[in-house]
Amino acid sequence: MSTLFYSPGPYPKDEVGRQRIVKRLVSSKPDFGKLQHLVSEAAKLFGVPSAAVTIIDDHRQWIPVRECIPVSTTRRSEAFCGHTISQEKPLLVRDATQDERFDGNPLVVGELQVRFYAGARLMVGGAAVGALCALGPVPIPEISASQLARLDELAKQASTYLNQHLINNVDSGTLSPPLRLV
Repeated sequence: MSTLFYSPGPYPKDEVGRQRIVKRLVSSKPDFGKLQHLVSEAAKLFGVPSAAVTIIDDHRQWIPVRECIPVSTTRRSEAFCGHTISQEKPLLVRDATQDERFDGNPLVVGELQVRFYAGARLMVGGAAVGALCALGPVPIPEISASQLARLDELAKQASTYLNQHLINNVDSGTLSPPLRLV
């Protein structure tokens, strides 16, 4: 029996501040359903069955908006989006079985059989709180720069909604440091 390995995503530099923003966002109860059209567009953009908006907290990935994904949470250590939030540009994984960061990941070798992943981070209050991602069970070797740019645009639209919601629904006297739109 062989042992499978995978790499959890690195923590962002200001993880403590990022977690504060995540907690404020979740407690403000945004209507994540308003992001469903962006999730659907992300799936169509790459021709894959699954897409999601994710929020990454201390130990888990919460999936409040999803298309063809049977779970609402995963461990943060298993989340592809955990890698996405640590970088400025969209993350592209053409074939997870050929990427040492993911080849032993339970999302790859388990029931979901993720092979393809593309994700762009969601920026709220200056922090990467999660991602808009598309994933599928088949590798996709050819992805264009314009597809990734469009995914990033969709993530920015989601971020704008979440930022505006947070600004409109959180007592400004309790915010420290102040939220800023990104």
